[in-house]
Amino acid sequence: MLTKFWEGVGSKLSERFIAAVFSPAFAFWIGGALAWAWRNRSRGYLGNLDAWGRRLNTLPTFAQAALVILVLLGVTASGFVAQRFSLPVLRLLEGYWWRWLRPLRDALVTRKQRRFGKWGDQWQELQAIDERDLTRRQYEELVSLEDRLRGAPPSARVMPTRLGNILRAAEGRPEDRYGLDGVRCWPRLWLMLPDTTRAELTTSHGSLDAGAVGWLWSVLFVVWTPLAWWAAPVGIAAAVFMYRELLASADVFGELFVSAYDLYRLSLYEATRWPLPSTPEKERQTGPLLDEYLWRGSDESTPKFVSRPRA
Repeated sequence: MLTKFWEGVGSKLSERFIAAVFSPAFAFWIGGALAWAWRNRSRGYLGNLDAWGRRLNTLPTFAQAALVILVLLGVTASGFVAQRFSLPVLRLLEGYWWRWLRPLRDALVTRKQRRFGKWGDQWQELQAIDERDLTRRQYEELVSLEDRLRGAPPSARVMPTRLGNILRAAEGRPEDRYGLDGVRCWPRLWLMLPDTTRAELTTSHGSLDAGAVGWLWSVLFVVWTPLAWWAAPVGIAAAVFMYRELLASADVFGELFVSAYDLYRLSLYEATRWPLPSTPEKERQTGPLLDEYLWRGSDESTPKFVSRPRA
């Protein structure tokens, strides 16, 4: 019995160790150890790595296991703490900044508003040309502008960062299309979604959280700069890479978010017993009324609730 127990423990530890090795927290601490060894290279620490490995192999099995457990606990604990900061970091990268940064935020927002306005003007100019008369370069520019404008929210909702604008644009699309506030209606729509759809959305948002944590560890890596000069460029390069990954994850999540409204928004009408809109035009008129009803309630005599057959 004890043998099987320790085999099970060893299997679990192996899984935990593999997960820890491929985590940003492990890379951070290994980088710190390398920076410390670099700092003390004149004492021969870098050259004695093989000797350290041989010394560890000479330790009793129990001591090796204890050492692995301590490493796992340290890496896991630091990773858990960093995970608690995923939402604040994500909001920081979106552009929800402190009040004392408002002048910088306003300046960046104004700059992006001008850029989005310029893109919109260019798009309208190209859109006015018959597609058969477009040159190859004009067509490519039109496609590029359409792609960039998908990540551009209305002027009043512009954020100071690209990540914030991608997510803001996705949040605003359900209102533009169907009159439903994407943020206010989301908790209600979430309860209507199939399990597979919720799983996809959860996985996609998990990529956003993981990217935010990875960006945080990349920035923190700069603290090893006093020990090794290369820590700063490595940390900055990693932060830039993680931010680009965040942008890609935000694109995917935004498309899934909007798709959930595209496919399942009528569940809100059915769940609240509101009459279904019969045309896109009527949906644009009814959507804001349903949105207000879900947000604040209503004492109006219209619309009349409809009875639906139970499944």
